[in-house]
Amino acid sequence: MGFDELAQFLENMNNLTAAHDAYIRMRNEGSTLNHIFDANKKIVRVLFSSREYGQALTTVTRLGSSITADEDIYNGGVMTAAKGTSLLGLGRLQEAAIAFSQAAPADFEKHADLMTPNDVAVYGGLLALATMRRKTLHERIYLNGSFRVYLSHEPYIRKAIAHFVHCRFGACLDLMRPYWADYKLDVHLYPHIDRIRSMIETKCIAGHCLAFSSVSFESLQKTFHLDRYELVAMLEKLIQGDGQRQPSLLPGARLDLEEGVSYIASLWIFSLILT
Repeated sequence: MGFDELAQFLENMNNLTAAHDAYIRMRNEGSTLNHIFDANKKIVRVLFSSREYGQALTTVTRLGSSITADEDIYNGGVMTAAKGTSLLGLGRLQEAAIAFSQAAPADFEKHADLMTPNDVAVYGGLLALATMRRKTLHERIYLNGSFRVYLSHEPYIRKAIAHFVHCRFGACLDLMRPYWADYKLDVHLYPHIDRIRSMIETKCIAGHCLAFSSVSFESLQKTFHLDRYELVAMLEKLIQGDGQRQPSLLPGARLDLEEGVSYIASLWIFSLILT
C-alpha cells in the first residue's frame, strides 16, 4: 500500500520515472494476480504518459501470458486494448488494428484511468479502415460481435465502416471529415493521424475507381470534394505507390491531364488488393 501511495504521489507530481520505479516495487510485493494486474495497469499508464510504448508493449505481453482463461474474460479485453495502443504508439498500425479487433468486452469503468471503450472503438475502427482489406474489415470488425460492443459507443465509426464495407466510399469520407481535427488532440493518435487519414482516403478513392475502366476528374471531384490539384496528387500517389509502406493501389493506371480522365488498367489485380 505504501508503494502505491508513493507512486501515485510521484505520478501526480509528473515525476514519471520515479513513479514507474515505485509501481515496479509495488508489483514485486503483489501476492495475488489481481494485485499484479493492478500494478501492471498502473505501470502501463505511466509508460503511456511518458510515451514509452515499447516498454508498455513488453509489460502487457508478459502479463497476458500469465492470465488464466477465467481471468482473461474479466481483464483480458483491457490488456488487449492496451497492447493495441502500444502498437499504435510505435507506428505498427496493421498489428495494432488486429490487436484491437481481438479485444473482448471488458469492464472499463474500473479501468477508465487507462483507457475507455470509446478509445477502443476510435483507435480500432480507424486503424481497421486504414489497414484492412474490405473483406477482412467485414469479417474481423463489421461482423465481430465483441468489437461491435465497442462500436456502439461511437456510432459514427460503425457507420463509416458500414459505408466502406458496402462500397459507399464517398459517404465514408464525408462522415469522417468533421472529426479529423479532433483526432489531432488525442495523445496517442496525433503523431499518426495524418498517415491514417491518407491511407483511408487513398483506399476510398481507389475503391471507387474499381467499378470503372475510366473515371473523369470532374466525377471524382464531386464525389470526394477535392480540387483538381489535390485529386491529381492523390491519383499519382495511388498509381506510383510509396515504396514498401504503401504499394500501388492502381497498377497500370494512366492519367490524361489534358482530357481530365483517369484510365484504370489491370482491374483484376486491383480487385485482389482491395477485396
